[in-house]
Amino acid sequence: MAQMLGDVVALLAMKHRRAPLPVSSALLRTLSIRGFPENLAELESFARRLLFLGDERMLLAELRRGPAPIAFRPENSQGPSGIALGQRTETERGQ
Repeated sequence: MAQMLGDVVALLAMKHRRAPLPVSSALLRTLSIRGFPENLAELESFARRLLFLGDERMLLAELRRGPAPIAFRPENSQGPSGIALGQRTETERGQ
């Protein structure tokens, strides 16, 4: 994914006649913790923001204060019976 992000940044830089920006290890580390963009459109949007901001510090700050990754949100945690909270079994619905 890191290579793909660098490639998208380079392609967008050529398309918009801007100097390509390197993707730093700090940005990659933060993305690996917070979650990489999930599809190509999100990846391109992220790369475009990086390129046009011209500085990754704003993106890093945004990523660090953003919402927790989906895997760590309380509503996605498993209940005591192994069923995600908020879900009910067929027998519970009928009662």
